[in-house]
Amino acid sequence: MKKIGVISSLLFLQSLLLHCNTTIYGQTGYRNIQVSLLTTSPGDKLHSVFGHSAVRVKNSYDNTDFVYNYGTFDFDDPSFYFGFIRGKLMYRLSKAPFDLVLQQAKLDNRSLIETTLNLSPVEKYEMTQFLEVNYLPRNRDYLYDFLYNNCSTKLLELLSVSVSDSLVYNQLAIPGMSFRKLINIYLKDKPWTDMGVDFLMGLPADRRAKGKDVSFLPDYLHLLIKNIHIKQEFGFEKSLALPDNVYFQYYPSDVKPLIHPGIILWPLTLCLLISLIFDTYIQGFFRIFRKFVLISAGSLGVLILSLWLLTDHYIFNFNTNLLWANPLLLLIVFLKESPGQMNSKKFFMLLVYGTTLLVMLGILTTMLVVRNFNLTALASMIAISLVNRIYIFRKIYKDPFYKP
Repeated sequence: MKKIGVISSLLFLQSLLLHCNTTIYGQTGYRNIQVSLLTTSPGDKLHSVFGHSAVRVKNSYDNTDFVYNYGTFDFDDPSFYFGFIRGKLMYRLSKAPFDLVLQQAKLDNRSLIETTLNLSPVEKYEMTQFLEVNYLPRNRDYLYDFLYNNCSTKLLELLSVSVSDSLVYNQLAIPGMSFRKLINIYLKDKPWTDMGVDFLMGLPADRRAKGKDVSFLPDYLHLLIKNIHIKQEFGFEKSLALPDNVYFQYYPSDVKPLIHPGIILWPLTLCLLISLIFDTYIQGFFRIFRKFVLISAGSLGVLILSLWLLTDHYIFNFNTNLLWANPLLLLIVFLKESPGQMNSKKFFMLLVYGTTLLVMLGILTTMLVVRNFNLTALASMIAISLVNRIYIFRKIYKDPFYKP
């Protein structure tokens, strides 16, 4: 019985000392912790064009300074590219010294802005514990989603968990914009990428981003954080964000912009129109060019349909561009009619008329539904419509069994 009493006393004493150490650290250590949001400006490479967000935890009590980054991915992972295509890309929480992060920002010529969060010691404790638990090997991987679960939205989730119901979200002083419009702002210097992204995104991208929806972009998360207040006792509020500290400011580069796709597509569309009106085109060249237009549009339609039906990319669903970039256009090119068979002629005419009507409907839908209309896409639609019109008026009526 005496041994049991001694052991019990020792266990009680150990737990008491542990509690005292935790209390002392809570009173001293967490008061010396600085938690801040790091916002990195957009880079030149495609994967960095939207900027980046991370969390810095600087502890002067034990002289540590780490950056927690939810935007890490592994190119060496054999399933990386397959996961990317399927919309099941796994991202990872990483941890690195702040000095390395600052050095990388300077090497990449990207601004690095620190926004210190005005948190209490208890809130700092909650946030750092949440980060450390997420950094455990079994927890650090997560399923990435560009709009709703990325390196930027994860930090808003972290803040919500740490501060709970005390956050007051004030309205941002920015006009309501769709996800498509917000994305296009960052792609204005990459016109070909902008055109491709516009072609591939569906109707979910045209929904207006309201409130916390804008947090998927690091710059807008930064603005959102600076507009958040924290409730305190007796109805008082305090600002969540302290004044910014700019560690590095990027310098403008002399990168020459690419030729805008409209400069190429609109003149080609004009040539198609002229050839339709005056019937003065070089037969061999125009036959090749006509097939190129239809094959390109049909192949784009196959890609759009595959992203919609075979992947989990929500932003690619319900894509109205399928009306004009239709896989059926490939049949017009490769379908071989059988001379003397009326069924073959009727099917071919139905196919051409049907795709032409779909293109017209695509133009109308794009102008009425898509809030950020892409004029380059309009050139592509008109070009396909003209090619189909040439098929109808130059070939079907004059040579019913013309083989394209």
